[in-house]
Amino acid sequence: IREAIKILSAVGVLEIHRGKGTFIASKVSPSFFDPMIFSLIIEPKSASDIYEFRVMFESMIIFSAIDKITTEQLAVLKSLLQNTRLMWETQKKDELEYYTQQDLLFHQTLLEITANPLIQRLGMTIITLIPKYVVKAISQKNGSERSSKNHERIVNGSEKKHK
Repeated sequence: IREAIKILSAVGVLEIHRGKGTFIASKVSPSFFDPMIFSLIIEPKSASDIYEFRVMFESMIIFSAIDKITTEQLAVLKSLLQNTRLMWETQKKDELEYYTQQDLLFHQTLLEITANPLIQRLGMTIITLIPKYVVKAISQKNGSERSSKNHERIVNGSEKKHK
């Protein structure tokens, strides 16, 4: 049910209001009628197909974000990294849900930095599809560290380009 709610929320059928509940959207989101997004949600997919698509798509997002990032946005990404490091250093290495949420938030922030509504819409759809794969990757040996280091490389590349 949780996954169905996320998917229906991603296509704009439901609206989630934290602390209040989940409601049917007052107006239908244009993404509901987008056949590509709709097919991403309902068609069967293999983990390897989703991973390959995610890697290709995220590469494009990173290049776009690096070109457009502001000083404030760079600070937000650094803050996300610092929060993850602090959690790791305080010996809370088994907080899988926390690391998953931080990973997804990092990628949502990159989507916002692109300032491109088409990329953002498709990216948010992908993000609704991948949490279980992120959990799987992070729960592997050194998974959280690997994710954090990948995010650090993105931030460092953004910082070099921004200067």
